[in-house]
Amino acid sequence: MSRARTAKTGFTIVLVGGAVVLFRAFGEAQEIYPGYDTSRPLALVWAYPVRDQGSTPEHVIYAEAADRMAAVGGVEAVTYARHMPLVESGSGAAISVIPEGAPPDAAPPRVYFNIVGPQFFEVAGIRMISGRIFAGSDHHGGSPVAIISAEAARRFWPGQNPLGKTLRTGRKAYQVVGVAADGRISHLHETPAPVLYFPASQMQFGETILIARTKADPAGVIKELARAATATNSLRSYQSMTLRSVLKEALYEDWIPTVLGGFLAIVGLLLAAGGLYGAVSYATERRLSEFGVRMAVGARASQVAGLVLRQAALLCVAGVPVGVGLFVAIYHYEAAALVQNRPMDPIAISAATAITITVVLAGALLPAIRAARLDPIEVLRAE
Repeated sequence: MSRARTAKTGFTIVLVGGAVVLFRAFGEAQEIYPGYDTSRPLALVWAYPVRDQGSTPEHVIYAEAADRMAAVGGVEAVTYARHMPLVESGSGAAISVIPEGAPPDAAPPRVYFNIVGPQFFEVAGIRMISGRIFAGSDHHGGSPVAIISAEAARRFWPGQNPLGKTLRTGRKAYQVVGVAADGRISHLHETPAPVLYFPASQMQFGETILIARTKADPAGVIKELARAATATNSLRSYQSMTLRSVLKEALYEDWIPTVLGGFLAIVGLLLAAGGLYGAVSYATERRLSEFGVRMAVGARASQVAGLVLRQAALLCVAGVPVGVGLFVAIYHYEAAALVQNRPMDPIAISAATAITITVVLAGALLPAIRAARLDPIEVLRAE
């Protein structure tokens, strides 16, 4: 029975430790910067231009739709972009670029890019590291310019100031005017990739996402925003959602294992505490006469209770090395699949051990209290 209790305690440490790791990893996933301010109330409306629009440029069509959306009550600002981080639309778009100073025979790297409308960086809350955001003149026939991500700056010009450098795409050269913080493309846990941002008026892009920042939760006006975007025959819309919904989907793959791990940890704790309660209760019943004699000759109630708890503590102490060793072994082989290669977490091991010991000892508390309340005379009479 002692070995069974030891094994159960050790296995519980594994379950609780896994749950602690998953909960901490989920909390860290929520803190990952995806490429914009996740606290902002944003509504996203997917739209694409209808054919036969004549000579009207696409960025003009989208700018008119943004103006209509901005007139909806509760809307503070509207912009548009070909892509939003963590949103599938446009996430795989890449172009070949030639950075200034690259060897003539070097193969042009393919880099993710985004085409954005006026106020995109302000509306989405994208952090700038250096340089400036696009000015109004950049969106109205100005000289070709680009903003690059920090990862693009590190790869193209390591150790250099990227501002003022040029990037060539085909026959066109774009001057770098700003550096934005790294974000994500499709998944929270991916390694940041180089990203280029271009003003909408300087490139053609087809389908886009209209982005509206509202004063309150945009869920109440998102249908009205979609209708405003397509009020004319120039655009069609096929999907709309809030930024909160996008983030929920992005965190889904982290949330499911966290919930499952928490459930298994609770089951393990209940089984361990319940199993120890039964074992200690049975052992206490068998030692009642011993406890009665001890109390009859002067043992205090606290000393008798301590004997019961000591028995439970020995089972816990024996199970801790087993549980910690098993946890480390499992983590070594499963960390890549469960927590994205997260390093071994000593806090998780310590917390799991403390929680398991506390809950398991709680299972021995009632038998200890009963033993402390024994009437030695009644016990000896029964014998």
